[in-house]
This record gives sequence, structure tokens and C-alpha cells, in this order.
Amino acid sequence: MEKVIKIGDKDVRLKANAMQAIIYRREFGRDIMEVQGSIMKMMNFDKAGNATFNLDGIGNLDSVGIVQVIWTMAKAADASVPPLEQWLEQFDAFPIMDVFAETYELILANFISTTRIKNRKAAGSSRRKG
Repeated sequence: MEKVIKIGDKDVRLKANAMQAIIYRREFGRDIMEVQGSIMKMMNFDKAGNATFNLDGIGNLDSVGIVQVIWTMAKAADASVPPLEQWLEQFDAFPIMDVFAETYELILANFISTTRIKNRKAAGSSRRKG
């Protein structure tokens, strides 16, 4: 999954794929699921699977982790992206909540499956016994 977002006056291409977890662990020494878990704690899902944010818990959000994940997606999209600190210096401002609003679906793309899981019990009942 890819998306181009605007940060300040710059277009930034982001890519969510399996490389995110590897890049994140290599660069930051921890599992990307820690950050994604802090995001999941703020989300409420309805029966259709649509997500809304509960902003009451915003103080528990790992803002540095979110910036790191966004950089990781940029790095996954373009291997020539410089190290995090250099990458951040190119922006006059980095409005984290605006950027997060544009990227949270990508951030969670490898965390939440959009494919419905089949009911194994129903599938198993059609097998012949014996």
C-alpha cells in the first residue's frame, strides 16, 4: 500500500509493507508493534470494521514512535531517504497530528487484516468424518 502525503510544501511518498518491521527494528532497536499497539488503544471499531479515534487517550500516544514509523514508511518507499534526523530537518514544520491523520491507515496496514477470516467451525463441519 502506498500513499503520497504533503508535509509542509514537500510531497512525501510512503509505503506500507513487510519491510517496515525490519527497517524499524534495525534502525530503532525495538518492535514496530509497540507503536502500533499504542495507536490501537486509541481506536474504536464498529461492527462494520470502521475505525474512530478516542482522543481522550492522546497523552498515551508515542509521538516519537509515530514519527519513526512515518520515516520508516518513507524509507520503505525510497531507500535513498536519509537518516531520521536529516530527513526531519528538511521540513520547516512537522505537524504530527496532521501527518498522523494522513498516515494512520498506512501505519495500521500491516497490523489489521482487511480480509475477513472464514469461520473454521463452519468450514470443518462439511468434512466427512470417519
